[in-house]
Amino acid sequence: SSGINAEYGGKGDEGALKKLEEEVGDLRSIVESNIVRVLLGSGAEAETHQCYRICAGDSGKGKTIWEDKGRGKLRTIVDMSGCGFTAPPIITTAVTGDGYQDLFIGQSAPFSLKKDSFTINMLGFASTQFHRGGCGGPGTLSAKQAMERNWHVKYVAVGHTCSDPES
Repeated sequence: SSGINAEYGGKGDEGALKKLEEEVGDLRSIVESNIVRVLLGSGAEAETHQCYRICAGDSGKGKTIWEDKGRGKLRTIVDMSGCGFTAPPIITTAVTGDGYQDLFIGQSAPFSLKKDSFTINMLGFASTQFHRGGCGGPGTLSAKQAMERNWHVKYVAVGHTCSDPES
């Protein structure tokens, strides 16, 4: 009791207890404001649950393996097993690199979403007025060219991490 009293201004047991309660309330407020809120459906009430987590990642600049899938389509599979999700998460993606990745369709549309991975299919060059105006563009790229340009996938995912996705 004397240690608590000294730490909290020597106000006696009642004063120390009041100060402690205020600090606990402040900490509870901080924790509650940092809980992930997930909306499951249009107009749904936000679910706030300790089992939802945010995980952000990157497939790795200079480390992402792209595959040619024919007719200008490129594919990479992104491993996110380190996130520890127990069900497929809600995810947003972007492809970044050293050129032309912004001209391709598919970078923000993950396929085959699983609890530990997803696929990005780049479906070819999106012709725009900017490019038709003489700024050029690659038309299609090979997987080798995508890797030479260091294309990689960045993502942010919100998912369930408890053993029972319904809990």
